[in-house]
Amino acid sequence: MTSSWQNDMILPMVTYEMLLKKPDDHSPLGPSSMERWLECPGSVLLCQGLSDSSSEYADEGTFAHHVSELCRVNNVPAHTYIGLVSHCKRFTVDVEFARHVQYFLDYVYEFEGDVLIEERVSYDAWVPGGFGTADDIRIHDGLCNLTDLKFGAGIKVYIRDPVTKKLTPQLPGYALGVFQDFGHLYDIETFKLNICQPRLDHIDEATVSLKEILLWARDKVQPTAAIALQPGAPFQPGEHCRWCKARDTCGHRKEWLMAQMLDELDDMDSVKDPDLMTNDDLADAMDVISLMRSWCNDIEARVLSEVQAGRAVGTPSWKLVAGRSNRAWRSLAKAEAALRKVSKLKVSDIFKQTMISPTQAEKLLGKDHAIMTDHVRKPPGSPKLAPPTDPRPSVTASISELDDEDEAPSAGEE
Repeated sequence: MTSSWQNDMILPMVTYEMLLKKPDDHSPLGPSSMERWLECPGSVLLCQGLSDSSSEYADEGTFAHHVSELCRVNNVPAHTYIGLVSHCKRFTVDVEFARHVQYFLDYVYEFEGDVLIEERVSYDAWVPGGFGTADDIRIHDGLCNLTDLKFGAGIKVYIRDPVTKKLTPQLPGYALGVFQDFGHLYDIETFKLNICQPRLDHIDEATVSLKEILLWARDKVQPTAAIALQPGAPFQPGEHCRWCKARDTCGHRKEWLMAQMLDELDDMDSVKDPDLMTNDDLADAMDVISLMRSWCNDIEARVLSEVQAGRAVGTPSWKLVAGRSNRAWRSLAKAEAALRKVSKLKVSDIFKQTMISPTQAEKLLGKDHAIMTDHVRKPPGSPKLAPPTDPRPSVTASISELDDEDEAPSAGEE
């Protein structure tokens, strides 16, 4: 069985414009938001009627999903679409972009079976109105491979929480939908859940039995969904708030953060030396700093949006003022002509040449070019603070790299 989008005997070559016309609706109880609403049922009704605020990262991810879908339904490699421009005109498929998409394609092509691409699956037998779109489904001999493409390059995404080892719910949610929609056609016994994050060269996999998925749906998903659809559902703020549409106006999040901060201040009041914080005190403070910083950033972004829209924030209201800027030539061509007429200036005075960075070279040459393998190095990054729960290995407090070459890294290079 294959998706109707794949049947090239019936459909012509699928185009990017055709994908843009596909429905793009979302369920308030969908898998992509399941990590939030399973923890905070009250957020479901709170978010009703609020618009989604997109971001550059989200738009780029959507474009990458479109390109990967074009490659799979048309059975062509990613480099076929080099030069394709996103509908928002902010992203273009270049060599590097195509390489990352091909990384995902090569990964999912390893799995056997009938294929479903960007397939909408429903699990309304457990969750009223629950559905989502799974990136890649491949079913063979009782095994269903479910793969989710994550195009972000910031934080690695895992199937299981690195600390608690509990499954994160998005892919199990898709698995539940696959069972409801296709369980009558396939004798699925096991799901292999896969995260593919090409830009971080990151793959994460977990195998889960159908029984485990169904027990989770019965014991956790179904009762939580029933509560979430009722007025007065409980709120439970936490790190999942960063994905909530009401994150910048939710009073429950504000009260929770204030309580967290007061708890830490109370703990610090009990120290033996009231004049100095111990390292344990500092560790306690660090636990809430990231949460507070995230909330402050959300509030600032919301206030900026309100002021830009002409709505008063406070009395007197916050306002927009001119920021700092750098001087620029009114016309490069006219400025160049004028500079060339100055007798004491040489061409080398007017123009400064700099060598392209490895990242820029990779976009032009590709990752596997000999220049990229023979002449590029990646020194260790500067140490960054991370909580004890971070899965990355610890490094020494000071990193130095021994290198025979005296040349400094290219300016602006990662």
